[in-house]
Amino acid sequence: MSERIHVISCKTVEEFIEWITPDDDEEKHQWFIYRGQADARWGLIPSAFRDTGHITARSLFGSYRATHKEQAHFEALTLQRFLKACDQSGLSVPGYTRGLSEELELILTQKMDLQWPSAVFDEPLAVAQHYGVPTRLLDWTRRSFVAAYFAASSCVKLTQRPPEIAVWAINLTHKNKWSNVSLVSLPGGTAANLAAQSGLFTIQRGVKAPDFESLGLENDPDMFEVADSQGEHAFVKVTLPSSECEKLLRICARYGVSAPVLFPGMEGARKYVEDWAYSEFNGPPDNLI
Repeated sequence: MSERIHVISCKTVEEFIEWITPDDDEEKHQWFIYRGQADARWGLIPSAFRDTGHITARSLFGSYRATHKEQAHFEALTLQRFLKACDQSGLSVPGYTRGLSEELELILTQKMDLQWPSAVFDEPLAVAQHYGVPTRLLDWTRRSFVAAYFAASSCVKLTQRPPEIAVWAINLTHKNKWSNVSLVSLPGGTAANLAAQSGLFTIQRGVKAPDFESLGLENDPDMFEVADSQGEHAFVKVTLPSSECEKLLRICARYGVSAPVLFPGMEGARKYVEDWAYSEFNGPPDNLI
């Protein structure tokens, strides 16, 4: 991994909590955003750029690696299908207007606007992202414990656990140095749970898709400028052994970060039961096997 990314390897939950807890400098704290990942080995790759799964540019065009224009065409077409389905169901999508629908159709017939996606698509993309449609948005939160919850909660549900989970932190004071990457902060009502999770996004604009294998920042020095002249890291990755996830979930709950808070409504209640079962149950007793 690049030395320009500061990696902090924690062995215990207590050490992990100490590292991700904001200090008393409120002004400094507001310049950081966080992302939790169930596997510390994963790069920061938006779902639309991933090469696995059924809904990918690769599966649409039948090629090993989609061209830049094919990648953008895939994303626009996927968004169009999602928005049309919402329209047929009578569902309102923030930012989706007749003008935007016409612009999307024009982009697809002209085989791509070089500035895809322009900012007018941010709200519909955020809604699509929330419901699991592949987009080039990457989810972040302004609260470190929310990121920790998502890392732990996702990890305990995996069939095979990775060695470590991770919470990434970005220092936003460096964002003016990012190459083609923008911060997207939308109204809390744009997508369900966005406000509860203090959520926001990063997005890379332009048809040029990053290399699928090098978007994890470690090998892509042109995507972000990672450290300033004083050596202050813009990116920090704090890792924790996955065996500590159950304990981390319980601590997050004590700090008021749990599924019912982050997912208001019945979805949060269901997720709460899942988290409880995965973190508290140890499997069937021997006499039941």
